[in-house]
Amino acid sequence: MVCAACGFQISEGSAFCPKCGQRVLTPDESHTNLPINVSPAASSDVPPDIGRLHPGSAFGPRYRILQRLGQGGMGIVFKAFDDELGIPVALKLIRPEAMTDPEAALQMERRFKRELVLARQVTHKNVVRIHDLGELNGIKYFTMPFIEGRDLGALLTVEGKLPVARALHIARQVTYGLAAAHEVGVVHRDLKPENVMLDADDTAVIMDFGLARTNDGTHLTKTGAVMGTLSYMAPEQARGADVDHRADIYAWGLMLYDMVAGRRRSGRDPMSEMLARMQDGPPPIRTVEPHVPEALGAIIARSTDPNPDRRFATTKDLLTALKGLDAEGFALPTAGGAVSRRNLVLGAVLALVIVAAGG
Repeated sequence: MVCAACGFQISEGSAFCPKCGQRVLTPDESHTNLPINVSPAASSDVPPDIGRLHPGSAFGPRYRILQRLGQGGMGIVFKAFDDELGIPVALKLIRPEAMTDPEAALQMERRFKRELVLARQVTHKNVVRIHDLGELNGIKYFTMPFIEGRDLGALLTVEGKLPVARALHIARQVTYGLAAAHEVGVVHRDLKPENVMLDADDTAVIMDFGLARTNDGTHLTKTGAVMGTLSYMAPEQARGADVDHRADIYAWGLMLYDMVAGRRRSGRDPMSEMLARMQDGPPPIRTVEPHVPEALGAIIARSTDPNPDRRFATTKDLLTALKGLDAEGFALPTAGGAVSRRNLVLGAVLALVIVAAGG
């Protein structure tokens, strides 16, 4: 059997062409006036079952499904080929079953639009950008760059913990992205490893602004509502209080903690662990991983202080503190001439070498 749209040889019984993604017409349909190149989604007034989109399926006239990437509470994400741009993209669709409750559907739509609007406000290489948005037969969607890699959560699941230098390299990039978002008044509110994508070079990109808000007082949730992920939630956010950029700084600190120590802040369930953090904060990182440099440990401790007033006041202040560390997390020499512990150790070793050579 040959695809009438592109001429590709198709296996008998196939519903869609694996090359162009167009629906294969049955003998009965071939005698109707149905256009050959109409996609499955566009050929009916009934919203397509996006849960059954498979490689080769077309989503509208522009996108062809390549792979299903994942599913969350709000939507389904596919890797798709954008025929207009000529590149693969990540295609995010609102799940139809999430739209059955009118009130929930309204909230879902508002968050979907908010994710789009806020993500487009931030222009930075470490923050996701939106290519296109639209609606097809009642299914709202948008596309963003497809990153060949995996999220930080998946990396930690496989590797457990990361060397300090690698963890700090990733954390710095996340901080750059946060600083760009905070500069235009955007607070993420759900920062976690699963929302940070990494490519093959460990370039980090902050994703998923579905729970984000602006500092202009615009809210997507009722006062007192708790939204976010327990394992990375700031104490004030868990209490349902109003939050600002310091909640993102708190989540950033917990992410860096987990990168260097593994996800073992507590053996308790996420709720119990969060309640403990609301009172005392996580255990000092150097009690869990003694090899972590003291200067880096101090930054993590300040970022994860239960009291937001004792955290870094701004993301720029956090960046300033990070600039005081070398690639391994040791303190750099200060302007007054003080030297880091690492440099003292290296100096002592060098002195011994010189003495030995002289002897």
